Amino acid sequence: MPLYNYRCAAGHEAELLRRRDVDAVACPCGLRAGRLSVYRIHRAGAPEPRYRVSDYLEAAGELQHAAGRAAS
Repeated sequence: MPLYNYRCAAGHEAELLRRRDVDAVACPCGLRAGRLSVYRIHRAGAPEPRYRVSDYLEAAGELQHAAGRAAS
């Protein structure tokens, strides 16, 4: 379930885990709070991978080629 921000007309805000089809929830003040946004996981601050896939593919290709030559 995604994390949504809800705000009512009085300005009260809440962060709640709700299903995607829930557009409004009851606010403690008695009003209805509408959905504002969805927080998504982003990779802006994620560390770089330890190994690049291209390096792995190149090494695997070299090993496969060497094994093929040794078998002949």
